Amino acid sequence: MLKYLIIILTLTSTYFSQSKLAEDSSSPIHNIKLPQERYITIDGDIMININVWGYVGFPGIHTVPAGIDFVSLFSKIGGPLEGANLSKIKLYRESPDSNGVSVYLLDMNQFIKIGDRSNFIKIKPNDTIIINKKRTFYFMDKLSSINSVLSLATIFIQIFNIFN
Repeated sequence: MLKYLIIILTLTSTYFSQSKLAEDSSSPIHNIKLPQERYITIDGDIMININVWGYVGFPGIHTVPAGIDFVSLFSKIGGPLEGANLSKIKLYRESPDSNGVSVYLLDMNQFIKIGDRSNFIKIKPNDTIIINKKRTFYFMDKLSSINSVLSLATIFIQIFNIFN
């Protein structure tokens, strides 16, 4: 009986001490601000999700280590494809930074030429990075499609002439 009384007193004292702490607005628990950024832990490593669209080896959603830089990120996503416009990479934030900016225009050419990382910005959770094709490659792809259609038309005309 004494054993049950001790268990009940322990549980009720724990309950009342926690409810008292929750009511106390000066408690440090009320002063904690959770970040709006979304972090994930995998095997003790802090990871973030980012979206990569466009002309790269492996576009899609990627889980990468928090604090990853652009060079490591580009390595993870298979690098830019030939014809990728590395002078106009767009980075969209899920929510604006403290300076109010939510869209960044980045240029990787300085890094490729001389290894300058000074224009890289911090990658944050749920960022979306878009790498478009250069206009010349876009035009060449369209020209290739037009060439295919014209080739089919030529074949059709040749077959039509053979049977007439």
